[in-house]
Amino acid sequence: SYTAETLAHLREREPECEFSLILGGDSVVDLPGWFRPDRVVAQAEIVAVPRPGSDRWDASRLASAIGVDESAVRLTWVECPLVEIASRDLRVRVAAGKSIRYQVPRSVEEYIREKALYRE
Repeated sequence: SYTAETLAHLREREPECEFSLILGGDSVVDLPGWFRPDRVVAQAEIVAVPRPGSDRWDASRLASAIGVDESAVRLTWVECPLVEIASRDLRVRVAAGKSIRYQVPRSVEEYIREKALYRE
């Protein structure tokens, strides 16, 4: 389902909780193209992790790209070691029948295989 809808469901189920959405920096840049990005930022703080080669947007730039007031965007960058594994690349590998071993925990790899996720 769409992230905006998932967050709405979680907030309905757990109204007393504050939610944070952890994204790679490349996904922060892609967020304006998501389904209802305005609802995503309204329902969760965005916690961004730097990604090699991706821009580091601030809240003002993200708000402008989404079309909301800057005060509506809660964006926090977290410093950590750079990891060159992107979820979109993993999904493409799985769809192509390629291995994702050593790129995700074994339990995640098995779950994806058992549920036939990301396959055509």
